[in-house]
Amino acid sequence: MPEIVEVEIQVEGLYGLIGDRIKDLMLGDRGEKIIRPFDEDSFRSFVLGKEIRDVTRVGKYIVMTFEDGLSMVTHLRMTGRYTINVPENKIGHTRVEFFTENGLSLRYSDVRLFGRISIIEDLEVLRKGADALKTDSSQLAKIIEKTKKKDAKRRKDRTVKELLTGQKVITGVGNVYANEILFRQSLYPGTLLSELDSTAIEALAKEIKSVLSWGYQLGGLSLKDYYHVDGTKGKAQNHLNVYKNSRCQRCLSRLKNSKDFDGRATYYCPRCQS
Repeated sequence: MPEIVEVEIQVEGLYGLIGDRIKDLMLGDRGEKIIRPFDEDSFRSFVLGKEIRDVTRVGKYIVMTFEDGLSMVTHLRMTGRYTINVPENKIGHTRVEFFTENGLSLRYSDVRLFGRISIIEDLEVLRKGADALKTDSSQLAKIIEKTKKKDAKRRKDRTVKELLTGQKVITGVGNVYANEILFRQSLYPGTLLSELDSTAIEALAKEIKSVLSWGYQLGGLSLKDYYHVDGTKGKAQNHLNVYKNSRCQRCLSRLKNSKDFDGRATYYCPRCQS
């Protein structure tokens, strides 16, 4: 699944669309599922002839804003990706293809058809928690501390894994990066937020920034379906410490895999993360 790092890289790859105009579009096999609840005619009326004034990111959403103030918003979900001038036989599973006045072919491909392309006016409806890439570590630490206090008042507690992947407190840290963050901090995924003191919270906040920066420098995670806009792949998946590995990269202990912490596959070392 593309996480916030991969979405950021996609957005940067789409900057070349700014100032260009959508001339035509074509729905591929089951493309109507990607644009629902709009039908093809309605969707065409929103996008054809429109100049793309800006390409930005809100959380995990890719936002292309048109000259009339409307925005075409895409959530890649599990297997979505955009490519420009990359042939179908290289990427496959094209669901929607846009053609621009400058001669570009913008393909939205999606193996599992979970992604969505919507047309919205108010981008505030997309905002959830603090953006993991745009928020500095000191502010992230304050947000986590505040969440810890709120949870205490509500007699609620959550695991640190839930905090990372839940999206309501911090937006953009997905499962794979969360596994890496917890391993690097030697944190057991089932550790409760209430058990973290201020020093541990500050360290966790810094690790979030560090791991996401590391992933970005390596071009993101291309575990299976993720591609850059030019059709190339990232390399972060080649350097993961725990996710889908069998043994710990530090102590060589056999890793454990559990969905008990947040319902997602969590890989951890029972020795290093005890």
